[in-house]
Amino acid sequence: TENEEKINLGINFNTSSTIIIHYKNVKDSILFEIDYCNLFPNDFIENKLILTKEEGVEKQTFNIQHPQKVEFSFLDFSTTCFLVPDDTLEIHIDFDSTQNIKNNMKYVGKYATISDYYKNKELFFNKSDFNYPKAMAFNYTKKLDDYLSIMDSLTHDELDYIDNYAEKKLLPKWFIDYELTEIKSFTASSKISIVMFRKRFLGLNDTIPKNYFSVINNFMIDCPNSILSLFYLDYLSNYLQHLLLEVYDTSKTLSREENNKQLIDLAKSNLNEETSDLFLAFYLDMIISINRLDDETYSLYYDTIKNKQLKKYLADRKEKGMILKSGDDAPPFCLPNIEGKECSLKDFKGNIVYLSFWYPGCKPCLEEFNDENKLVEKFIGKKVKFINICTSSDIETWKAVTNKYKLKTINLFANDTLDNFIEKNYDIKSYPQHVLIDQNGKIIQNKCARPYEVENELNQLLSK
Repeated sequence: TENEEKINLGINFNTSSTIIIHYKNVKDSILFEIDYCNLFPNDFIENKLILTKEEGVEKQTFNIQHPQKVEFSFLDFSTTCFLVPDDTLEIHIDFDSTQNIKNNMKYVGKYATISDYYKNKELFFNKSDFNYPKAMAFNYTKKLDDYLSIMDSLTHDELDYIDNYAEKKLLPKWFIDYELTEIKSFTASSKISIVMFRKRFLGLNDTIPKNYFSVINNFMIDCPNSILSLFYLDYLSNYLQHLLLEVYDTSKTLSREENNKQLIDLAKSNLNEETSDLFLAFYLDMIISINRLDDETYSLYYDTIKNKQLKKYLADRKEKGMILKSGDDAPPFCLPNIEGKECSLKDFKGNIVYLSFWYPGCKPCLEEFNDENKLVEKFIGKKVKFINICTSSDIETWKAVTNKYKLKTINLFANDTLDNFIEKNYDIKSYPQHVLIDQNGKIIQNKCARPYEVENELNQLLSK
């Protein structure tokens, strides 16, 4: 109905959804996790609760901005359910037989048939998630043709299943549109990004099938009914980035402002206003999360967006979203260097500190090492310290990579215990990340300029 479409196709920052879990026959305490991907900001939200009684009822409320999938897991078991804003989903679970847990689960609620669809799909294919085998194929399939064959086969199975399931007329039309978009968007986005991934990270130059990109790019561009899908927004990002390479002269090195202007122009010319607004807001929000944001970039996107609700969110996000602001105390650390000596941030007081976070599996991180070494050479004898902090690694791999690239920076290692502390306190959403800290241990800029572009800024800071 018209009312149903209106309820389900909007973004609302002030809505929530509730899950009520009715459980029985719990023989020991059970950790119950409920996770989902938030749209604004684009974060992975984790919720945990422990079932301690033999039977009981637990209630959890989530800030759900739009209808979406939610994953919950317990006892090495995971499944998908579906939440709708301002709605309640009840889950009845009997733990009497953990070997047959899905058959012992029952959903109750206005949109329970959608969660039933996911449960029945998992039972039919005997797998909890199609995205996992797709991701494994993305990362480990050696030949591009083999990867495409795997993706087409998995996608065909999913589309065939929902087509047959839709004939039972148990699902609302808006959800069928949503699910079809999720499946197709994931596949199309992966097919676009796999080519760049294999070229940049694996060093492979594949022979691309004729009309490969035109078929992918045009299959669903500007789908007004698809804006709820996170995978669709990811597809749009990959599509428009690829289109930049096709439409504009890529032999010229563009400034960040020029690149952003071209992306905005492509979004406005290829999408309707509603979809364009959502995509540009999503993209700007991503920049706020993982990159440095200057006022010019913010205004460029913000002034293009017409939707008042999205503009209010972005204004609040810019004002409150930065964990580390200029003038804040830089979070302290005390970490071992390559010789095993503990080094703390306060040891470098009196110097400007250029801090870089990296890990061995990050190719963009490794590609910056040469520029970092050049910086160290250029600023010898000056009050600047270049510090590299390695995370997400074991100490042997860290030492091996550090020696392989002959790093001239001050090299420190963060073990697993300190990883979370550092990522949280320095607001690390992607790698590499760089931070400028002044002589008094105050933040100049978090997520600052990268090694190849920071030299002038360092000279200006030294001249003050």
